[in-house]
Amino acid sequence: MSQYFFHTCQSDGKERISFTYPPSLLTLLEMIQRKVSLFTTEKPSSNKLYNHWSYKNEEKRKNLSNQFTNRVKALDKTLNTYRGQIKKKIHFQSKMKFPKKMK
Repeated sequence: MSQYFFHTCQSDGKERISFTYPPSLLTLLEMIQRKVSLFTTEKPSSNKLYNHWSYKNEEKRKNLSNQFTNRVKALDKTLNTYRGQIKKKIHFQSKMKFPKKMK
């Protein structure tokens, strides 16, 4: 046996009948909507929203700046290691005596 549930609602200024949830779910939905409406009566001002947005952007900028600085330091450290190895290799090769070419 199937059950159909209907509810009246306003659509285009006219009252219409529409399919809806079972009465138990509809009652639960209404209770939840009443509870939620108690918490959302005050909307934050645009100034508060802007300050929050501005703060978040500043934090993102600082985070990106720190990441960039850390990457540059790591790259510099790696390059210094290679630079030291190249200097040692050049120094070692300059001390080696190669045989002279014979004509």
